[in-house]
Amino acid sequence: MNNSPKAAKGLSATALILIFILVAVCFTYMIPAGEFAPGSGGEVSSDSFVWTEKRPVSLSALPELIVQSFLENATVIFTFFFVGGSVGIMVQTGAMQKLVSWLLKKAKGRHFLMIAGFTGIFTFLSLNIAARYLVSFVPFIIAFFVTLGYDAITGLAVVLLGSAMSYCTSPTGLMTLTAQSYVNLPPLSGAGFRWVCLLVLWALTVGYIYIYAEKVRKKKIEGYPPQEELPKPDDSGAGSSWRDWAIIGIYLVTIGFCVYYGSQGALSAVRMSAVFMVSAVTIALVDKTSPNHVVDLYIQSAGRFFAPAMIVGFAGTIALVWERGGIADTIVYGLTLSLQRIPDAVKAPAMFIIQSLINCAIVPGAGQAAVTMPLFGPAAELAGIPLQSAVLSFNFGDGIGDFILPYSSVLVSYLAVSGVSYRAWWQFIRKLFVIWIAAAFFLMYVSAIVWK
Repeated sequence: MNNSPKAAKGLSATALILIFILVAVCFTYMIPAGEFAPGSGGEVSSDSFVWTEKRPVSLSALPELIVQSFLENATVIFTFFFVGGSVGIMVQTGAMQKLVSWLLKKAKGRHFLMIAGFTGIFTFLSLNIAARYLVSFVPFIIAFFVTLGYDAITGLAVVLLGSAMSYCTSPTGLMTLTAQSYVNLPPLSGAGFRWVCLLVLWALTVGYIYIYAEKVRKKKIEGYPPQEELPKPDDSGAGSSWRDWAIIGIYLVTIGFCVYYGSQGALSAVRMSAVFMVSAVTIALVDKTSPNHVVDLYIQSAGRFFAPAMIVGFAGTIALVWERGGIADTIVYGLTLSLQRIPDAVKAPAMFIIQSLINCAIVPGAGQAAVTMPLFGPAAELAGIPLQSAVLSFNFGDGIGDFILPYSSVLVSYLAVSGVSYRAWWQFIRKLFVIWIAAAFFLMYVSAIVWK
């Protein structure tokens, strides 16, 4: 039996999303409706939950909900087009291909360093830039690692899982800030232990990617080949002219601006789109590209990101179905009650497991924090568990699932750009998922001691 990723064929990311939308509709017929009634200050508690009249979502209502989802996610959707079009302008100059060639020469015999280094770069970038906006790097990184003898999954994992580590621990991220605000903790407090968690998960992940990648390179397993033409290295070498260096410099400055705005909490989708648009125009001027050619390239490159942009719109429909059917709060309420029956000694790790299950129903992190943290905060205090541990359980539960769930808009957008099927991705990541769960369980237990 061939267990290699290449042998794994499955449904497209869009087809998977549509199936899960239908599953969500079915659940509205099966699960009773209920909701948390906010107090005068907007807070919720387990005592404020009330059962409501059942309101299943009909198939006839789906078109309206899908359109509503696209409208609510319009800013993110259009960001894909602006960023994708800008990256396309840079690709046509050939500067990035020359940079890849230069890196290939430096990479000889340093395979682990390249995997660890690039994974670390995307871990750093995603501290302040949402993982979904780094998807434009995927074709370049896949091209680089395929040239080294690896496969498409290796390149995809370096970008996606590198970003995942920052999102799962969020030592300086918006999700931690949001979750802490609901339990009255100082903004971004407890960052020291979160950095430890980040380093532990990062080391485990890099090791896992490297072991898999080396098996592919040494042909011990059959890798997953690229599904489309990738940017090819240029043997003339990077920086063969001042324009090449200038274009690479402009792109690095663009990323620098995004990192700076992100560190200030001011990196909105609109601002990021504007920064990349200015970058594209500047690069075109440096490269002396004609206006007509720039417009054609921009439209063509933006079109490559049509699939992931559409997936974001479709994926948002699932949350709207939960909301229309009134079952999201019911699921959270049931899982919160189960936490009360768990012994205090293991309640901190159990919080992580329950948050992970809740994440299956409420994927958007901000929405999940708004519903769960006002409930988990008091539960943690009653059990003598530090509030920082409750926040960390949210980070782990919200973060890890987003890179596993087949209806996560982040994951499926990466799969769409890389051409990797969900089944192939699952075959690759399933063992790492178990490692993550075990590590998070252990770190949650330790956190209750460290933050006591």
